[in-house]
Amino acid sequence: APVVETCTEKNKIFLNGRSFGSTENVINYGTAAVNAFQNNNIASVIKHFPGNTNTDPHTGLPEIDVTPAELEDMLYPFVQIMKNNPVAVLMSHARTSIVDKDVPACLSTKWVDEILRGTYGYEGIIFSDDISRQFFKYKNIHRYRMKKVSDMTADEAKRYCHWFCEENNLKVDNNELENVN
Repeated sequence: APVVETCTEKNKIFLNGRSFGSTENVINYGTAAVNAFQNNNIASVIKHFPGNTNTDPHTGLPEIDVTPAELEDMLYPFVQIMKNNPVAVLMSHARTSIVDKDVPACLSTKWVDEILRGTYGYEGIIFSDDISRQFFKYKNIHRYRMKKVSDMTADEAKRYCHWFCEENNLKVDNNELENVN
Protein backbone atom coordinates (compact mmCIF):
# COMPACT_ATOMS: atom_id res chain seq x y z
CA ALA A 1 0.00 0.00 0.00
CA PRO A 2 2.14 2.87 -1.23
CA VAL A 3 1.76 6.26 0.46
CA VAL A 4 1.18 8.55 -2.51
CA GLU A 5 1.26 11.83 -0.64
CA THR A 6 3.96 14.37 -1.40
CA CYS A 7 6.08 15.00 1.68
CA THR A 8 5.88 18.68 2.68
CA GLU A 9 6.59 20.86 5.71
CA LYS A 10 2.93 20.43 6.67
CA ASN A 11 3.09 16.60 6.89
CA LYS A 12 6.73 15.51 7.13
CA ILE A 13 6.67 14.81 10.87
CA PHE A 14 3.97 12.20 10.32
CA LEU A 15 4.97 10.98 6.82
CA ASN A 16 8.74 11.29 6.72
CA GLY A 17 10.19 7.95 5.65
CA ARG A 18 6.80 6.69 4.49
CA SER A 19 6.31 9.01 1.51
CA PHE A 20 8.37 8.81 -1.68
CA GLY A 21 9.13 12.52 -1.13
CA SER A 22 8.66 15.07 -3.92
CA THR A 23 5.61 15.12 -6.17
CA GLU A 24 7.70 13.81 -9.07
CA ASN A 25 9.07 10.93 -6.97
CA VAL A 26 5.64 10.12 -5.55
CA ILE A 27 4.15 9.87 -9.04
CA ASN A 28 7.06 7.86 -10.47
CA TYR A 29 7.55 5.46 -7.58
CA GLY A 30 3.84 5.28 -6.73
CA THR A 31 3.00 4.35 -10.31
CA ALA A 32 5.79 1.76 -10.34
CA ALA A 33 4.54 0.27 -7.04
CA VAL A 34 0.92 0.05 -8.24
CA ASN A 35 1.99 -1.56 -11.51
CA ALA A 36 4.41 -3.99 -9.83
CA PHE A 37 1.82 -5.13 -7.30
CA GLN A 38 -0.95 -5.56 -9.80
CA ASN A 39 1.23 -7.19 -12.46
CA ASN A 40 1.98 -9.83 -9.82
CA ASN A 41 -1.67 -10.34 -8.85
CA ILE A 42 -1.35 -8.34 -5.62
CA ALA A 43 -4.10 -5.81 -4.97
CA SER A 44 -2.71 -2.31 -4.77
CA VAL A 45 -4.07 0.22 -2.29
CA ILE A 46 -2.97 3.84 -2.53
CA LYS A 47 -3.14 5.96 0.59
CA HIS A 48 -4.04 8.31 2.36
CA PHE A 49 -6.55 10.24 0.22
CA PRO A 50 -6.69 13.25 0.27
CA GLY A 51 -3.64 13.67 2.53
CA ASN A 52 -2.32 14.21 6.05
CA THR A 53 -0.75 16.78 8.34
CA ASN A 54 1.88 16.63 11.06
CA THR A 55 -0.83 15.49 13.50
CA ASP A 56 -0.77 11.73 13.99
CA PRO A 57 -4.32 10.49 13.27
CA HIS A 58 -3.84 7.79 15.90
CA THR A 59 -3.88 10.47 18.61
CA GLY A 60 -5.80 13.46 17.27
CA LEU A 61 -7.81 14.90 14.41
CA PRO A 62 -5.54 16.21 11.63
CA GLU A 63 -6.79 19.47 10.16
CA ILE A 64 -5.64 20.16 6.59
CA ASP A 65 -5.59 23.92 6.08
CA VAL A 66 -4.85 24.70 2.43
CA THR A 67 -5.77 27.12 -0.33
CA PRO A 68 -7.55 25.86 -3.45
CA ALA A 69 -4.22 25.87 -5.34
CA GLU A 70 -2.49 23.93 -2.54
CA LEU A 71 -5.36 21.42 -2.51
CA GLU A 72 -4.96 20.87 -6.24
CA ASP A 73 -1.22 20.28 -5.78
CA MET A 74 -1.90 17.92 -2.88
CA LEU A 75 -4.32 15.82 -4.95
CA TYR A 76 -2.24 15.77 -8.14
CA PRO A 77 -0.25 12.58 -7.30
CA PHE A 78 -3.46 10.71 -6.47
CA VAL A 79 -5.10 11.81 -9.73
CA GLN A 80 -2.08 10.69 -11.76
CA ILE A 81 -1.66 7.35 -9.99
CA MET A 82 -5.40 6.54 -10.14
CA LYS A 83 -4.97 6.41 -13.93
CA ASN A 84 -3.28 3.03 -13.30
CA ASN A 85 -6.48 1.69 -11.69
CA PRO A 86 -5.30 0.70 -8.22
CA VAL A 87 -7.69 -1.80 -6.67
CA ALA A 88 -8.41 0.43 -3.69
CA VAL A 89 -7.96 3.85 -2.14
CA LEU A 90 -7.48 4.18 1.60
CA MET A 91 -9.07 7.36 2.93
CA SER A 92 -7.33 9.79 5.24
CA HIS A 93 -8.57 10.52 8.74
CA ALA A 94 -7.87 14.24 8.23
CA ARG A 95 -10.49 16.94 8.01
CA THR A 96 -10.09 19.50 5.22
CA SER A 97 -12.10 22.62 5.97
CA ILE A 98 -11.97 23.88 2.37
CA VAL A 99 -13.98 20.79 1.29
CA ASP A 100 -15.87 19.47 4.34
CA LYS A 101 -15.43 21.30 7.64
CA ASP A 102 -17.63 18.85 9.54
CA VAL A 103 -15.99 15.44 9.24
CA PRO A 104 -12.75 13.71 8.26
CA ALA A 105 -12.36 12.57 4.66
CA CYS A 106 -12.96 8.93 5.61
CA LEU A 107 -16.54 9.82 6.63
CA SER A 108 -17.19 12.58 4.13
CA THR A 109 -19.65 12.06 1.30
CA LYS A 110 -18.15 15.17 -0.29
CA TRP A 111 -14.74 13.49 -0.46
CA VAL A 112 -15.89 9.94 -1.23
CA ASP A 113 -18.92 10.42 -3.47
CA GLU A 114 -18.52 13.87 -4.97
CA ILE A 115 -14.75 14.10 -5.44
CA LEU A 116 -13.25 10.60 -5.55
CA ARG A 117 -16.16 8.90 -7.33
CA GLY A 118 -17.66 11.91 -9.13
CA THR A 119 -14.87 14.30 -10.11
CA TYR A 120 -12.13 11.69 -10.53
CA GLY A 121 -14.34 8.79 -11.65
CA TYR A 122 -12.66 6.28 -9.34
CA GLU A 123 -14.60 2.99 -9.47
CA GLY A 124 -12.48 0.79 -7.19
CA ILE A 125 -12.81 -0.03 -3.52
CA ILE A 126 -12.76 2.90 -1.10
CA PHE A 127 -12.22 2.22 2.57
CA SER A 128 -10.76 3.37 5.83
CA ASP A 129 -8.21 1.30 7.71
CA ASP A 130 -9.47 2.23 11.17
CA ILE A 131 -12.38 4.49 11.92
CA SER A 132 -12.17 3.80 15.64
CA ARG A 133 -9.12 6.06 16.01
CA GLN A 134 -8.61 8.21 19.07
CA PHE A 135 -9.66 11.39 17.27
CA PHE A 136 -13.24 10.11 17.13
CA LYS A 137 -13.29 9.96 20.91
CA TYR A 138 -11.75 13.43 21.26
CA LYS A 139 -14.06 15.15 18.81
CA ASN A 140 -17.28 13.17 19.43
CA ILE A 141 -17.40 12.32 15.74
CA HIS A 142 -18.85 8.89 16.59
CA ARG A 143 -22.14 10.72 17.19
CA TYR A 144 -22.00 11.97 13.61
CA ARG A 145 -21.49 8.39 12.40
CA MET A 146 -24.53 7.18 14.31
CA LYS A 147 -26.75 9.99 13.02
CA LYS A 148 -25.68 9.60 9.42
CA VAL A 149 -25.77 5.81 8.92
CA SER A 150 -29.02 6.10 6.96
CA ASP A 151 -27.36 8.62 4.63
CA MET A 152 -24.29 6.48 3.89
CA THR A 153 -23.37 5.04 0.54
CA ALA A 154 -22.98 1.26 0.34
CA ASP A 155 -19.19 1.60 0.69
CA GLU A 156 -19.55 3.79 3.78
CA ALA A 157 -22.09 1.44 5.34
CA LYS A 158 -19.75 -1.51 4.81
CA ARG A 159 -16.88 0.40 6.42
CA TYR A 160 -19.07 1.32 9.37
CA CYS A 161 -20.31 -2.26 9.75
CA HIS A 162 -16.73 -3.57 9.84
CA TRP A 163 -15.79 -0.96 12.45
CA PHE A 164 -18.85 -1.70 14.59
CA CYS A 165 -18.27 -5.46 14.49
CA GLU A 166 -14.59 -5.13 15.35
CA GLU A 167 -15.33 -2.72 18.22
CA ASN A 168 -17.89 -5.15 19.65
CA ASN A 169 -16.00 -8.39 18.96
CA LEU A 170 -18.63 -9.56 16.49
CA LYS A 171 -18.00 -11.71 13.44
CA VAL A 172 -18.33 -9.96 10.08
CA ASP A 173 -20.16 -11.96 7.43
CA ASN A 174 -18.57 -10.63 4.25
CA ASN A 175 -21.02 -12.54 2.07
CA GLU A 176 -23.88 -10.73 3.74
CA LEU A 177 -22.15 -7.37 3.29
CA GLU A 178 -21.87 -7.97 -0.46
CA ASN A 179 -25.67 -7.67 -0.62
CA VAL A 180 -25.61 -4.10 0.75
CA ASN A 181 -26.53 -1.58 -1.93
